[in-house]
Amino acid sequence: MSVVHTFENEPGVGFFVRGDAGLARTSLSKSTLIRTQAKSDTGFGFLGGAGYGIALSDSTRLLFEAGYTYMRTDSFSSSTISIFVQDHYFRITANESRPLS
Repeated sequence: MSVVHTFENEPGVGFFVRGDAGLARTSLSKSTLIRTQAKSDTGFGFLGGAGYGIALSDSTRLLFEAGYTYMRTDSFSSSTISIFVQDHYFRITANESRPLS
């Protein structure tokens, strides 16, 4: 599920906020010379973010967005802060992924 709220009359122009939630899946594998072990889990994840859009033409937008993503499954948890520009993104150092005990 995904929701985007814009504060201007035209989508993709001005400030916006967004929220996404849904199923998460992790897949881990470990290989040795003798065998390969694989494990996958499902769980829940969400993303919250805000940004600003600039109209470059009638059909093109340049979007700047910052977001926080969290995912948790039975054996894994991950949280990430990201900055997105258009289709490219740059991650800030706040990224934590750890097995659950």
